[in-house]
Amino acid sequence: MSRRILLFGGTVLADRLADKLATLPETYVCRNGIATNFAHPIDLAIICERSKGSRELWQTSPATEMASYLGYLYNAFWKVQSHEIPHLVTIGSACEYPATVATPYIPELLWDGWPDGDYRGAMLRILELFVKLQNDSGRLGHHIVLDSLYGPVDDFNENAALIPALIYRCTEALYKKHETVTINSDGKASRTFLHYDDAVEGILAVINNGRHFPGVINHGGDQQITVDKLATIIKNFVGFPGELVYDLSQSGGREESMLNCSLLQDGIGFKPVKRLIAGLEEVTRNYRQNYSA
Repeated sequence: MSRRILLFGGTVLADRLADKLATLPETYVCRNGIATNFAHPIDLAIICERSKGSRELWQTSPATEMASYLGYLYNAFWKVQSHEIPHLVTIGSACEYPATVATPYIPELLWDGWPDGDYRGAMLRILELFVKLQNDSGRLGHHIVLDSLYGPVDDFNENAALIPALIYRCTEALYKKHETVTINSDGKASRTFLHYDDAVEGILAVINNGRHFPGVINHGGDQQITVDKLATIIKNFVGFPGELVYDLSQSGGREESMLNCSLLQDGIGFKPVKRLIAGLEEVTRNYRQNYSA
């Protein structure tokens, strides 16, 4: 049986999802709109974040990004509703959880305070409201909350997520012969991470096997690591001989971040396979091989 999927978003994850779906038999994907030859029936809609630059824009121009995001969300959800798409999957982030709740984060605490990711987290929570409306209408909806993502296809720059930012800084320091790399905290906070490959496979597991588990589903890693240990591992993989300097004037965010993924792992039956150290080595090696100053 063929399956038609409407995929919204321009992030690295959305691109990886599109690439994976394109390899599946009898699966047809339309990006960000309804093609004239692809109007009905549509079996599934997936809404990811708006663009690759969203993370930086939330930091530099939050009001502008919020206005753009609201327009994007309205357009996507209007299409889902107007075409009565039977299954909606929205992709969120661990930054939706409040910094005040205890780890590991459970879905029931998602709205128990202002999100740690500030306005970005608040916008992603709107996707969870879309899913609730979808389920209340008798159709199927999942809001998948992802851990911090990393992988060889990431955006590597100063404003990137933690792992690609550290790889970028250490590699820049190596080739430009800097003596130090600065870490924006004391390095004691602990985090878990999710490789893009595992993220995509987990999303597909929810799509294919999650019918009996509507609502919010956490999807994250189970290997906690402190920021200072993470930075040291990346420094060694890059081969940077200098010193890591910790800027104590900069906040490191919440002290601990970890998702409770029991619903995905025990209910749906999916567990990530990419081990963190092996993933870090792969990503660092790939970035160094393709580095250009």
